[in-house]
Amino acid sequence: MDERALRAALPNNVTLLIGDVAQTVPEFLKQVSSSAPIGYVVFDLDYYSSTQVALAVLKDPDPSKYLPLTITFFDDMHHPRHNQWCGEFLAIEDFNSSNPTRKIGQDAFLADRRIYRRSEWIKQMFFLHVLDSPLRRTSDLSTRQVLENPYLTRMTDVKAAKKADA
Repeated sequence: MDERALRAALPNNVTLLIGDVAQTVPEFLKQVSSSAPIGYVVFDLDYYSSTQVALAVLKDPDPSKYLPLTITFFDDMHHPRHNQWCGEFLAIEDFNSSNPTRKIGQDAFLADRRIYRRSEWIKQMFFLHVLDSPLRRTSDLSTRQVLENPYLTRMTDVKAAKKADA
């Protein structure tokens, strides 16, 4: 990799951290704030051990550093030798079993919402569910919104009209 050329090609608002993920992840997490939370993470690490270390990026104690539903992509899952007992699959399973308020899971319906339903990348997309996110725990009814549905309104009007006619 030509690091100098890569740095020159990046926009000014991008920071490139190169090195062992065991050192770069903690450094990166120090820079993340709730005003610009993590919303997407790509894991391209090939092995269980490196993926397990890199998953620390999803473990910061401050849940406001993440969107409540953070998209993740795992690059090295599609090889025939990879399965739930090794590699990234096993790292995800271990992450889920050791983190009660953060869970990584696939969206069962993602393929149904895509034009190219057979694309391999769909099976590599996961969500981090940040169950301890303050945005998931809102109990203030004044902040909740009810979205109007014009079709339901029309059906209510139709039913009311039928009752009036009867």
